[in-house]
Amino acid sequence: MRIDFYTESVSFTKFDGDISSHMMVSPMDIAHALASELHYSTGLLPENALFWVNTNDGAVTAIYQAPRIRRVALQEKIGEPARRFTLPMPGLIFLCMAGNAPWLYAVKHRPTKEDDPIYKAPLANVFDTGKTCAGSQKYTNNPLETVELFFTSFFTRGADLGNRSQKFPENVIHLWEFIDKKPEFPLDDLVRHGLVKDLMQQEVN
Repeated sequence: MRIDFYTESVSFTKFDGDISSHMMVSPMDIAHALASELHYSTGLLPENALFWVNTNDGAVTAIYQAPRIRRVALQEKIGEPARRFTLPMPGLIFLCMAGNAPWLYAVKHRPTKEDDPIYKAPLANVFDTGKTCAGSQKYTNNPLETVELFFTSFFTRGADLGNRSQKFPENVIHLWEFIDKKPEFPLDDLVRHGLVKDLMQQEVN
């Protein structure tokens, strides 16, 4: 037999002596047939893992972090002392891929279904898509270390600062100044981004 892959189709040819038969087949059927010989395992998933997905670029683990107080440093100018903040954070979802900076989103509660909403993380060093800026930080293969490494990095004004707060839409640092040392994050201030299922389907690279 022979399988031919084309840009828009896959054909299957079976040879029996001088007789051959030809048919079009589904790429998904081919994938399922080959995958039956493979063995997949996530290994031990870290605590608070929401889901695991294999993408074109590698495995992604989604980690949920419950609301908590975070101490962060904002480096505004090189050579000058960093500004220090003690910030209440909402629940966060980190999409972690080995050796890469995470993607980051906020939630009002721990997700329990794919249609639960997600929000833009009220932080600097995060682009509008949710992708974070690695800067000089070196990330490991451990998803839980990825979370802590993100927060121990110096934050800067290099990534998007707008559209992360209802009260301070132009600059999320003004939100930091407003909530500094307060006990809880104002959840009504979060800016909608999408749904949990969007994170499960997106490519992370």
